[in-house]
Amino acid sequence: MYDYIYYELEDVAIQTPIYNELYQFYREQTLAGATVTEAWLVEHGSEEIKKEVIDLVVDHYVLSENWELLHEIFVTREQDILHQVIQRGILELKFAYLGQLMAEQRQKLKETTDEVDQFQILQDYQMLKRSQQEIAKVLGIVVG
Repeated sequence: MYDYIYYELEDVAIQTPIYNELYQFYREQTLAGATVTEAWLVEHGSEEIKKEVIDLVVDHYVLSENWELLHEIFVTREQDILHQVIQRGILELKFAYLGQLMAEQRQKLKETTDEVDQFQILQDYQMLKRSQQEIAKVLGIVVG
């Protein structure tokens, strides 16, 4: 799973500082051979990383065992579909990142008067837009 995440996020800039710090620290440590778990991060991470990891791993809501035992209602847990959750999260991150890159291209277009530069910016924008639309299709998001 580590290799998949690293490969998929290779060209994506994580904008939220704490998540970027956490990702970079996690990556450095796993590439150095450490077995990084939640407990390891809480023990070795910065204060900000410790706080964020604790907030992420603590169950804020606990599902009653009676749902399954008494009522035979089975609720899918995130850990049961972790691979799908990670794939979706990565796609959502890429979708947002492409949106940011498209906004930067629109801004460049406003500031540029050279026709050759404008043409190149428009081509880049269209490529980004197509990529975002492909991701939107997989995520089931309608974009205009």
